[in-house]
Amino acid sequence: MKTIGLESGGKADSIRTYRQSVCYPEANSKLLFDVTIEPLPIEHLQEYRLLYTCDHFFINGYAPESFIDKLNVSISQAFYPIDLSIDRKDGAIRINNSQAIIERWEAKKEEVLRENTGEYLLPYINRMDSVLRDASAMHSAFEENIIFINLFAIPFSIDNQVLHQKTNQLRIPLGQYGERLLFNGKFMLGEEDDGESTLLSFDGRAIRYSITPSGSPQVDNYRTKVSYFISREMKTIDDIYADTYLLSEDGEEEKLFQSIRIHYLRS
Repeated sequence: MKTIGLESGGKADSIRTYRQSVCYPEANSKLLFDVTIEPLPIEHLQEYRLLYTCDHFFINGYAPESFIDKLNVSISQAFYPIDLSIDRKDGAIRINNSQAIIERWEAKKEEVLRENTGEYLLPYINRMDSVLRDASAMHSAFEENIIFINLFAIPFSIDNQVLHQKTNQLRIPLGQYGERLLFNGKFMLGEEDDGESTLLSFDGRAIRYSITPSGSPQVDNYRTKVSYFISREMKTIDDIYADTYLLSEDGEEEKLFQSIRIHYLRS
């Protein structure tokens, strides 16, 4: 398989800020926030080390207003910055500052309990506690549920043939606060017409089984298409487009369910 050639040296070592928008057309809902990535010094050449910070969170163009939205955003931002290492060979993600994240969460938890009440609150906090007490659960939560990291980490080692086979699966969130689906599909590499970037694309399918309020089984089929635009000069990711569609029963019609856009904020 052709090598993309993302590198940890040279121009790509500068701090980069990306703006991510997540749109749900059916619910007329749009989330927008910025993620800043700072490459950190590494001890081993076989990995990338990156510091992620998150800021400027907006829902439908405004700062969060409802209790649940404010709570979710406040707690989510308590987890940043996240110090991650991504293995060049197998794409495995390692969290380097898990203890600092736990300490920030404990401080945030005290603040939330002091300032808020409600039936929703304790179960929410208990779920967060259970995740952070278990290193494996914590790692899975970050790797699967943080949209940006999940999408962004894929191309770093896509040139490895073993990883290419392994990453024929990609997790995409199904709802604003809901489950994530694991899509099975195919990655393809191509050249862009402008000659300045490489295109890595993914096309996959997923099935969700559920029970309707009346107790009947329901099967929903989804398709997701992801495009990565990778700068040849900078040797890093510039933009990511990820669209998820709900398919008709015969699979012939597609209805846009979710649209994700991640753009490098160029100066």
